[in-house]
Amino acid sequence: MTKREKRKRLKKITADLLLDLKACGPAIAHFDKLFPKGARVTEANAGKAYRKGLELYWLAVRFFSGNELRYYVDVEDQLDDGYWDRKENLYERYYASKLSAEGIKKRLKQLEDRHAKAEGKLFVKFWEGRIRLPKAKAE
Repeated sequence: MTKREKRKRLKKITADLLLDLKACGPAIAHFDKLFPKGARVTEANAGKAYRKGLELYWLAVRFFSGNELRYYVDVEDQLDDGYWDRKENLYERYYASKLSAEGIKKRLKQLEDRHAKAEGKLFVKFWEGRIRLPKAKAE
């Protein structure tokens, strides 16, 4: 059975599944606290997991393969680069006294919320196979 077929059969992520996948104890406990009944793979749940410090990449490595995983990593890296660039810009504006302490806190929270939502959306698109993969380059 391929990783994609396994994803299609999976109704939800549970602490027991994470244990079977050899997740570390603290991550399983953290997941179980956030999602005591398990979690279907939705944008909202993936965003919440990301926002609360759970690694979507860890799941991606276990459920995506080959070109799918490479492309996920590439797109996710681009998403992270944009996030860090925007965060750096906010701090530069703060240090240049163009943003108040309250202003930067508010904007950082907005940025982090948007980033978590985007990470969740990206993960679910790959999970559901709704991403068109680029053609593999001939070597």
